[in-house]
Amino acid sequence: MEFWHLLIVLPVIMPNNVLAISSNELLELSCNDDMQCKQFQQDGIKPKCMDGHCQCINSADEHVKCKPMNNKLSNIIGGNCPCNQPNAECYQNRCYCAIDFIPSSDKRRCLERTAFLGDSCELDAQCQKGDYNAICPSTLRRCSCMEQFANHDQQCLSKISDKFKCTTTAQCLKEFGSNSQCDSVIQRCLCSDGFVTALNNSMCLTVSKYLADCEETSQCINTMGPGAKCTDRICQCDVEYYPETAVIVNERWTAFMANVAASLAFIP
Repeated sequence: MEFWHLLIVLPVIMPNNVLAISSNELLELSCNDDMQCKQFQQDGIKPKCMDGHCQCINSADEHVKCKPMNNKLSNIIGGNCPCNQPNAECYQNRCYCAIDFIPSSDKRRCLERTAFLGDSCELDAQCQKGDYNAICPSTLRRCSCMEQFANHDQQCLSKISDKFKCTTTAQCLKEFGSNSQCDSVIQRCLCSDGFVTALNNSMCLTVSKYLADCEETSQCINTMGPGAKCTDRICQCDVEYYPETAVIVNERWTAFMANVAASLAFIP
């Protein structure tokens, strides 16, 4: 059996985060669809999701108090099983988003984990799985490049100097040196793939991996994600993040455990 190593930069998950949804939580009545109200279905009682809340109707078509078949079931990712959300799975009696999905900000839905430039989105994290330099603007709800980056052939490339315009790559090479190119559509010089603009906008720096040499944090973020930081000229994890190295024998288990961590990270 072939073994391989995986490095993941994950947010620190404190014990009190995991316990934020406990067995003592209040009955969860919020919902997005009728399926999430199924826990209240009993003889003569029909539960429905109305105006974002589970409401129960008896055989006389009267609204009655909803009572669960089992106490304290939850519609929240990270809550107790069973899991009523689409694309959610149960692990050790907790609901987590399945492989290739992450929790929504309200923790009531599982969203596609990866979204590429132009795709619909709800969270920055979705876009940053497709491109670390992309975000999900609340007004657009589609993955777009961050302000100092430009979409060049479906890739966010780092812009150089707002004051310099170009029509040919030769102009950029002369002004900013190698590893730069011109996007003639926006008439801006961009750093080539694998490089990022220096803070002083004078040149393009090579992106750096975990524990590799660096001059600026942007070099680390391009390979490690938003939780990276250049500390003592070495790419490391920021204060609230840590690297996880594990021996992996099963790709599905790897992805599932990464989703477990992501689900927990979204619990307030």
